[in-house]
Amino acid sequence: MKWTVGLIIFSVSLLVVLGLLALYSVTYSKWDGTRSSIVLMSADSLSAVGVAEAENTVDKEWSVSTRNIQGMDSFKRQAFFVLLGAVCCAIIALWFDYKLLQQKWIQVVLLLGSMLLLTIVFIPQLGGVSVKGSHRWIHWGVNFQPSELAKLSIVIFLSWYGSKYPAKIPTFWGGLIFPMLVVSGVVLLIFLEPDAGTTFFLLAIISSMLLVMGARWRYLLVPAGTLLILLCIWLYNDPVRSARLLSWLDVEGTKQGVGLQAYSSLVAFGSGGWFGKGLGAGEVKMGFLPEDHTDFILPIIGEELGLVTVLLIISLFVLLLICGFKVASRSRDLFGTYLAIGITLMLVLQAVINIGVVTSLLPNKGMPLPFISRGGTNIVMLMISVGLLLAIALRGNKSENLGPIQSQRTILDEREIEIGKLFKQKKGDEREK
Repeated sequence: MKWTVGLIIFSVSLLVVLGLLALYSVTYSKWDGTRSSIVLMSADSLSAVGVAEAENTVDKEWSVSTRNIQGMDSFKRQAFFVLLGAVCCAIIALWFDYKLLQQKWIQVVLLLGSMLLLTIVFIPQLGGVSVKGSHRWIHWGVNFQPSELAKLSIVIFLSWYGSKYPAKIPTFWGGLIFPMLVVSGVVLLIFLEPDAGTTFFLLAIISSMLLVMGARWRYLLVPAGTLLILLCIWLYNDPVRSARLLSWLDVEGTKQGVGLQAYSSLVAFGSGGWFGKGLGAGEVKMGFLPEDHTDFILPIIGEELGLVTVLLIISLFVLLLICGFKVASRSRDLFGTYLAIGITLMLVLQAVINIGVVTSLLPNKGMPLPFISRGGTNIVMLMISVGLLLAIALRGNKSENLGPIQSQRTILDEREIEIGKLFKQKKGDEREK
């Protein structure tokens, strides 16, 4: 397990370093002396004039978004949260016993606490913040995003439930209805923010974990079909989301409007080639690509550091997936197994969705790239999750074994041998008498 722990630390560390380098490049404005002047142009105004005019403009002068004029400030803030997350990760990995999370009152506190915080985002008097019509943050000195805590809380609850009541998982009520009802409040509040991307991400995590724990897949068909019908109705009545979906089907045709972000992302990947233009030398970040510091930071990496670096990032997430499942397979208790699987899925599936969106394989869902996109709450909660994964590897695997099922069988075999010895000894005593 030492190699597994080392590979997890290596993968996460390299992803974080690449994220800091990319964030520094995106948020630090660069002036080219060969250009005549600097024009401040917001992403919204760029969408209005279209890509064609922007391409003509960039031949004469840089087009820089006003938010990019932050110098080192954004980099320093993210580095602070990375350091805070790393400290939390180390403390949890070295000194925290993950089995303490199996206590029932902790499940209640995590879920009710998440619901309370998700409710506060709608109350400005208590610190709720609205950005572009979305209520996703609480400002208490720093901005805090409760949905990040909710993700981990749901994973911990499902792991506890599956290990506490394994016999109920294959049933319809115990393996589907009850766990869904328990987490429905959290999921509904996230959907109302509105944050459809995180909502469907959580539903995918919940369904995956239930199936892994032994729920019957046919029980999920009816809820999945119902959800699909509701999704179609919701898209039909939501012009913003339906426009994004139609744009995803025709990126080239909508590149001067809704499809600007997806089109600019593909341009960034294509212009970077194998080895990129060099760190800081990219031009797509100069106002052409909205949200280039969060959801669409990978195209910036592709343009400046090339396809080789993008493939390296994908390889690191694949390595993290393999290591996470290895930790789960070697855990000696069901709770550790399910928690390791849930955390691994939470980390990797989020990366898969982000990479799918920025390459136009999936419609835009607004999902950050783990360990790389900017976000204080996001990086801290991710590092806490990694700390729990390492704690399982270090404490749940003190001896080499073949997984929880084999371990339980070994214990049962040993007990049968002991009972057999006692029975033979008793029978021998009776013969002597």
